[in-house]
Amino acid sequence: MSNDGGIKVVNREFNPKKKEGIFTEKIWNITSSADHQPYPYSKMIAEREAWSISKEQKRWDLVVINPGWILGPSLSKRTDSQSIKTMIEFGNGTYYRFGVPEFWNGIVDVRDVAFSHIKAGFTPEASGRHILVSGEITLIDLADILRNNFGDAYRFPRKKSPKFMVWLTGPMFGFSRKYISRNVGYRIRFDTSYSKTDLGMPCLQVSLFR
Repeated sequence: MSNDGGIKVVNREFNPKKKEGIFTEKIWNITSSADHQPYPYSKMIAEREAWSISKEQKRWDLVVINPGWILGPSLSKRTDSQSIKTMIEFGNGTYYRFGVPEFWNGIVDVRDVAFSHIKAGFTPEASGRHILVSGEITLIDLADILRNNFGDAYRFPRKKSPKFMVWLTGPMFGFSRKYISRNVGYRIRFDTSYSKTDLGMPCLQVSLFR
């Protein structure tokens, strides 16, 4: 099972009053709800239900892939996915003038995600949950990677938008102020050691993304 957007199942929002560590497969999202961040909440509910169903039978084993933000070559011409929409907005100048928020993201190449499914399906001893992340970067880091590959052919953002500006305008772009307060400017880190040992998945380095 691949939980698309699986890091949202693992990731919790940053709590500045607590010392945050590194996210592992043992951590579940406990801050989302049907009213606050319903999309990651739905992912968490779906995976928990999958584990519940798995434990009630012995015909098959459940192995879960929890990928980060999946980027890379597309095999279709569809443009209605959120990842592709974001890439289009990165290139068409949407964020060129005002910049992008300091959102940290765990990202992974789509080809690594595909390979992890093969490894999970054909590795008899594979078990449990597997965080699949190549590294953690900000949106401006992503813009720099795109610029290194495509030069000035597209109007990629060049600056970070101040948090107060994101807080003011975020709701127009679908981000609640509660989410902005808890996430903008806070770095996140993920431990991918289990994916490497259980599935043999050394993911492509972020600097090599093409």
